[in-house]
Amino acid sequence: MNITITGNLGSGKSTVCKELAKIDYQIISTGTIFREIAKERGLSVVELNEEVNREIAAGKHDIDDMIDNRSKKLGEELDNAVFDSRLAWNFVNESFKVFLTVDINEAATRVFNDNRDTETYTSVQECKKALLDRQLMEQERFEKLYGIDYYNMNNYNLVLETTNASPEAIAKEILKQFEAYKQQKFKQVMLLNPTSVYPTGKVEESVTAEMAEAEEYKEIKVGIKNNEWYVLDGQEQLLDAVCKKHTFIYVTAENCEITAVEMSNITEFEKAGNFQYKKYPVEQEEKNLIHF
Repeated sequence: MNITITGNLGSGKSTVCKELAKIDYQIISTGTIFREIAKERGLSVVELNEEVNREIAAGKHDIDDMIDNRSKKLGEELDNAVFDSRLAWNFVNESFKVFLTVDINEAATRVFNDNRDTETYTSVQECKKALLDRQLMEQERFEKLYGIDYYNMNNYNLVLETTNASPEAIAKEILKQFEAYKQQKFKQVMLLNPTSVYPTGKVEESVTAEMAEAEEYKEIKVGIKNNEWYVLDGQEQLLDAVCKKHTFIYVTAENCEITAVEMSNITEFEKAGNFQYKKYPVEQEEKNLIHF
């Protein structure tokens, strides 16, 4: 069985794939396939990109089809390969479908500091707006071309947050969950970093002894608002995971209405967990990128 990895822009897909390549996983990327097509046509990558743009303007997607068909063919020929691709999860049959999600502010910071030749911005805020616009355009394009909802997390077997985790830890977790999936231990799992989830209530006086001794928890219920995570049920478990410095927690997520959270609750939660959030909830309304 193969692994297909996709996710938000700036979530670290390619970097994680490099970690997997270190342990002898064959990486198949859209970029590699794209370069192969350019070579076959006697074009540079830039020239082929220009051709793709002309196709899109004309309402055609022949080159997209070529990439998708090659991904599908490679998925049939290979075993235990990793596909670093936006849409391979939709075309590679019998794959372990992984979606990497990341806080949009962290994504913008990563892309802004990456000094990519094709992406230059004057500020992180400008980069953030560009990423949001691009992701929304991609969502509309994929819906129009393929009839798929790219940001519906129910499409994936593993949703993994990368905001506060190293590429090594992410790669290790993917392989751990891949093995469990092959043993048919689950169909869908979502993992977030506990320090990326905001509280929604006051901190209890203490964590119960039973919880303090626990190594694993029940799934914590979370919701999303303005592309930020909030605990809906299991706040004590969340705090305990923060105190124990767990990299990931198992969660179930749902679309729901989340009211404003008191800043004093967040401050109390930080004090109890002896940590500080990288950022605090945004005030302006944003369209959630991912949903369920």
